Amino acid sequence: MVRNKCAADWESSRAIPEELKMQMINELAANWDIDKRYPNLMKAIDNVFKSRFQEWNALQHNIKNHKTNRG
Repeated sequence: MVRNKCAADWESSRAIPEELKMQMINELAANWDIDKRYPNLMKAIDNVFKSRFQEWNALQHNIKNHKTNRG
């Protein structure tokens, strides 16, 4: 989901708008029991999003660098 919603439009996970983060949480809530009133739960979800974004972003940079080096 992070890969689909958070394309290369943002250099950092911090730059992703809160509205988009909430939209992703709302999509998760359709299948998971997510109570948005618990700040620790929201922080944990945010950390997962951040981690996945960083992994995806690093992969994109590696692919881009590989293509550049090949010629």
